[in-house]
Amino acid sequence: MPLFPPRLDTLRWDDLVRQGRAQLPLVAPDWTDQNASDPGIAILELLSWLTEAESYRTSAITDRERRLLLALVGYSPRPAEPATCLVRLSVTAGGVLPFTVPRGLEIIGVREGENLPLTLLDDVAVSGATVGAVASATASADAEGYRTGCADLTSALAAGQAVEPFGPDPAPGDCLLVGLAPASAALPAGLLDLWLVSAPGLDVPEIPASTALHHSARSVWEFWDGTAWITVAAASVSDDAAVRGSGRVRIMIPALVPAAPLGDQGNGALAGPSLCWLRCRLTEGMYDAAPRLRAVHVDVGIAVAAQPYSSTLPVPAAATVLGTPTPGSPLDEAALSVVVSPEGTLTLLRMDPPTGVPSAPVVAVSGWIPPAGSAPGRLSADIVVLGPARGIPDETFTLPHRACQPLPELWAVAPDGSSQPIRILPDLGAAAPGDLAAQLDHDAATIRLGNGRTGRTLAPGWTVLAIGRYAVAAGLGNIRPPLPLTVRNDDRTRRLLDANATKIRVELIDGLHAGSQAEATVEVAARAQRALWVHDRLTQALHRAGATNLDELPLSVVRRLDVPERGVTGPDLERLALATPGTVLWRARALTDVDPRLPGLRADGCVTIVVVPHLPMARPQPTRGLLAAVRAWLTAKRTLGTRLFVVGPDYVRVGVDARLVLFPGADGPQVAEAASVAVRAFLHPVTGGSAGRGWPFGRTVRRTEVLQLLDSVAGVDHAEGLVLRREPSAGSCDDVAICPTQLVIAGAVNLSTEPGRRKP
Repeated sequence: MPLFPPRLDTLRWDDLVRQGRAQLPLVAPDWTDQNASDPGIAILELLSWLTEAESYRTSAITDRERRLLLALVGYSPRPAEPATCLVRLSVTAGGVLPFTVPRGLEIIGVREGENLPLTLLDDVAVSGATVGAVASATASADAEGYRTGCADLTSALAAGQAVEPFGPDPAPGDCLLVGLAPASAALPAGLLDLWLVSAPGLDVPEIPASTALHHSARSVWEFWDGTAWITVAAASVSDDAAVRGSGRVRIMIPALVPAAPLGDQGNGALAGPSLCWLRCRLTEGMYDAAPRLRAVHVDVGIAVAAQPYSSTLPVPAAATVLGTPTPGSPLDEAALSVVVSPEGTLTLLRMDPPTGVPSAPVVAVSGWIPPAGSAPGRLSADIVVLGPARGIPDETFTLPHRACQPLPELWAVAPDGSSQPIRILPDLGAAAPGDLAAQLDHDAATIRLGNGRTGRTLAPGWTVLAIGRYAVAAGLGNIRPPLPLTVRNDDRTRRLLDANATKIRVELIDGLHAGSQAEATVEVAARAQRALWVHDRLTQALHRAGATNLDELPLSVVRRLDVPERGVTGPDLERLALATPGTVLWRARALTDVDPRLPGLRADGCVTIVVVPHLPMARPQPTRGLLAAVRAWLTAKRTLGTRLFVVGPDYVRVGVDARLVLFPGADGPQVAEAASVAVRAFLHPVTGGSAGRGWPFGRTVRRTEVLQLLDSVAGVDHAEGLVLRREPSAGSCDDVAICPTQLVIAGAVNLSTEPGRRKP
């Protein structure tokens, strides 16, 4: 059902009358007098006229009213969002290393014939090193000199393949090894910026965690000094990736790291050129799923396809100047207040030191020349003056460029230099008469102030300022290599880079997040419709598949379904559990009217959610941290009066004994091994069951299915003497029944073989 009805104003009342009269022989065959004088016809005409009037009123909704209706259900248009990408920075011959490139550096690329401005979001430490090798190692590999228990991942990463830095089943002691080729004989002490890029897939959390710290797994970073591993203090490591997602790892290397062979002799799996080795070692806890990486970079940072609003303001000699910019590195900063006359001439400039609670917009000052005598001064800063207020209702100001995400900050400066922030609202209709608020119009450039009833008007003489970023059209989509980049050559760059101003080289490594245009009203309505009807879409997906719960659907299909805002039904809770921020689940099953403390009894108002992660591979079991994270997430989404329990599965070990009768010529040991592997895969919580998506919760293990499985193994004619046993109990010829919160796992599998007589 569409959120907004289709337009009906094309239907005239006489058309409605004609359609109504055409139905009379069908619904009222005794009604023969259909003249205009008949009271029934008069009522039909009246109803048709009312329908036409209501249809016109319903269809005559302005775009603003549609946006207000959408805001009432919690959906407002998203502003344009610039793309982000990874860039590598290096210095050319004659450059100084190591070197820190400060945030705010402006970079220029050319995309589709249009200049693409980029801005560095964070400082980047440039060491001059390159990634020479990447490997994973088990806990015992170090003691063996990395001759065993080690896998070289370098070639796979170079080929664009996803790798598992801690192996397929990480355990404490397993580690990721990164070998760096330094620019000189050793890696210098100081900051080192690594970037780990995660591989997309089902093991990547759908909703990013609010913090990089995993709820269970803990790791440390170490470096190899040629003889031993030296641990880097936790306070000297900023790990935004935590080796489970894309992010920066900034390490303060306390001492010189020499290029040396790894291990005792350097003749193991990583034998080769001497490198400067770093190691990320898992010390405790467990991941929900084995992390997967597709790239490891060094000397890189994030650049956003936007640049700050900036301007150069002439400061007349007669202007009042209070304070000076606060010296900083590399750019000065100031809490800046600017007052201009109605003609646009600067009359007052106030620059205070930045404080924790700014009373004025804090901006970067890239150039300041104070007025001297009769000579005017000049101020270059990341701020724009939108103009002086005239004191009229619904006054508008225009940004020099269309705004993007995040929205700009607006400030109003009184004639005495005091500043007040202007709050940007989706619509001024929500503002009180005394609120200093503004509305960003649909063109993303027009700022509209209040009229005294919805938002206050500014008095004449006040000045409106704006700070923020803007993006051009070329920066609102995917940014992928190849794209040549150069550093902007201006005074700001020279001040940022100092001696390396002409020696910095920038290379686009990869795109991170694709940018998007500002949402239109139709797109917002479609997004709201998907969210409001998500419960029905989940039900439809189950109906199409003939399933009763999401656990019966492939995980790839479930991930494509929208996530509901509230957990009303069992499928809602299952979908929400799979989307718990910061976690990676393989399965989630909601059992209504079930209390795990009262097995076999009906518990009204209770819902038990059984969750299964990917690890450990042999027996997946959630940690306490994982259960707590899912429980906290679902508790905030549940309906009132529902009591939730989040538990891990109880495992039932099922042993299998059978005698396999083989076809003539079949290899007995080989067939028995293949049959054992098939049984263990069939009785597995993640890969088991007839569909291969994990053994269904509470489903009985039936002898007929096991017999069919054994019979399908190549070389097996048939199976005899099958016995299923619920370990540690004795076996029997009956099926093995389990409870709704239980899963099965293979116990002892004893399969004997005997030759058969029938030809295959």
